Amino acid sequence: GRGTYLSASGDKTIRLWREGKQETLFSGHLDAVRKLTILLDETFLSCSNDGTVRHWNAGGSCLNVVQLGSNFLYSICALPTGFAVSGEGGNLYLLNKEGVLTQGVQIPAISVWCCAPLPDGDVIVGGSDGNARIFSQHEMNHAPLPDRQ
Repeated sequence: GRGTYLSASGDKTIRLWREGKQETLFSGHLDAVRKLTILLDETFLSCSNDGTVRHWNAGGSCLNVVQLGSNFLYSICALPTGFAVSGEGGNLYLLNKEGVLTQGVQIPAISVWCCAPLPDGDVIVGGSDGNARIFSQHEMNHAPLPDRQ
């Protein structure tokens, strides 16, 4: 369709399109932009192979940059408490709404290709080992200790 949308690119940029025409070019990442997630306040987040997460407004300004190491970041998703980011090295990062790292989770996979929110605020990830894993803050959703990886 010809609505409004954002596109991430291997040329290190993000573009805002309206009615099929480029309206805004977002520059700042130093490597390919892998994933975008739109937030409720008309801003959005991006993650990149440069190991950063950036918070942008629709006018093209970068509001915040969070460096999460040097590994590629593949996916990002909004959560009720902040956001999750996944990437190379088996990493899942949980950050609060201000972009402060609250928890890092090492997953037994070379790459964590994707992360997505679940309706109850939990996060599901898919890794290069072919497994999907759910991470929950809700005690009732925790797997028994012998079953945890």
